[in-house]
Amino acid sequence: MKGWFLVKNLLQEWQSVLVEWDDITSHDGAWLDLKEAEEYFPTPMKTMGFLLKDEPDYVIVVSTVSEIMDVVGSTNAIPRGCIKKITRLDTLNN
Repeated sequence: MKGWFLVKNLLQEWQSVLVEWDDITSHDGAWLDLKEAEEYFPTPMKTMGFLLKDEPDYVIVVSTVSEIMDVVGSTNAIPRGCIKKITRLDTLNN
């Protein structure tokens, strides 16, 4: 357990971000009409949270941080090839 004081310091070090990215659109049913399949396109997504990891091939964004334990929630590892834009938010650093 880190305690809220240490977690708060970590949150100030982490960048808060908005990641705009394209997700896969799929159909899990048995069969899909060919004309209907041709109308599929990636689904635009927006994920907001703390930038936990910034790697050459992907980023990890978490949206929930525990105040009393070393755990995070709402974790997304987003491949760089899917990312359209990352906007850094300065709300915690002011």
